[in-house]
Amino acid sequence: MAAGDLDRSFGSDGIVTLPFPSGAFAISVAVQPDGGIVLVGPVGSESDTGAGMAIARVDANGRPDASFGDPSRRVAPGRLLFGDASQPQVVAIQPWDQRIIIAGQRGTDRITTRLIRLEPDGTFDRTFALFGISDLDGRFQAHGAALWIRPDHEIMVGGIGGALRTEGAQWSLARLRPDGIVERDWAMHGYSLGQVGLPGVGFNHAVRVYGMAPTTYDSMIVVGSAVAPSRPDRTDIGNQVGAIARFKDDGTLDPTFGEAGALLLPASAEVRMLRGLALTHNESIWTAGDRGGYAFSNPNGELSRFGVTRVTDLTGVVGYASSPLVLQSSDTPERGSQERAIIAGRSTGDDGGFGIHRFESFSSTPDASFGESGQVTTTFGEDSSASAYAMAIQPDGKLVVAGAATVDGTRGFALARYDLE
Repeated sequence: MAAGDLDRSFGSDGIVTLPFPSGAFAISVAVQPDGGIVLVGPVGSESDTGAGMAIARVDANGRPDASFGDPSRRVAPGRLLFGDASQPQVVAIQPWDQRIIIAGQRGTDRITTRLIRLEPDGTFDRTFALFGISDLDGRFQAHGAALWIRPDHEIMVGGIGGALRTEGAQWSLARLRPDGIVERDWAMHGYSLGQVGLPGVGFNHAVRVYGMAPTTYDSMIVVGSAVAPSRPDRTDIGNQVGAIARFKDDGTLDPTFGEAGALLLPASAEVRMLRGLALTHNESIWTAGDRGGYAFSNPNGELSRFGVTRVTDLTGVVGYASSPLVLQSSDTPERGSQERAIIAGRSTGDDGGFGIHRFESFSSTPDASFGESGQVTTTFGEDSSASAYAMAIQPDGKLVVAGAATVDGTRGFALARYDLE
């Protein structure tokens, strides 16, 4: 196989579709040490989400895990449905015991962050908070969209926070103990509200944290969206700009990064939110956002020579359009040490499938060795429609791309696996 080729040994000729009765789309993916894949996403469609959470697990080769989860919640082999008011945003796997942590939002009016921890077999972990569920302090009206499991087993979750709807919106971080209880000795009784850019006027869900990654210097890089400085009176999504910030371990913004701790992308770039995030070996920052926008910053929060760039044939649904990003690291005699960024989304072509792009190491130049001139498009059958929302690299170096596909009128999880070498 060549780089960018579908791995035909995965699923059915390289792809997997997992339909749900009321529709669902996979917004986050995590890979287990054995290569198994866990996916989570809201019930419904991107334009009409319902109240509920869909979860699925397949093995390393794309076969649904029929033993996964409580049989009362199992709608098909390897697929679980939770019909409460939760909407998941991100999933992670604890590396030391394979427990599954899911973060998202609870409620539709007064929204709060909810975390769920499952045992490796997909049942609730009763030792986590209240029978496997941790609901954060409702005063902060935060919903979790970013997750990092710390080496000390504590949990960081990021989203949007505001004490009252009339006080605008700020980036919110919370830190939990391993048992799911808020760590009250950290920051402001377990919470940190960071003002990134200008304050929102009124409560707006678009101003939030979408991605989080640790550095080696007791700090966190966080990406998301902020209010554009040119129009502080508008907080609608059309006036958002992508933002990168660095928080110190105590929960305060690091003033040595960017401007007062943050780097806001120029409004002219029209990248309104950043979701994909990866750090290089020297702490430089790759990040990707809506409609195929991506940027590269040095460790000090300064944009690189190519600034903010757009891949013109990637698009998506507003609110779920931020491109996932992974960094492929390799070291070969032929090419030496490489760190190549890969981003994905929905292709704007007539096929309307997964669109995946790989770039040369530390560059915005398409990697000609990947697919056709640096890009690959994958469809899921005739008259299908698909969008990619998450990516991960399996232990054997294969790229897994997850999202949603509509096949025969039913919206469900979709997976594809690619060779990278």
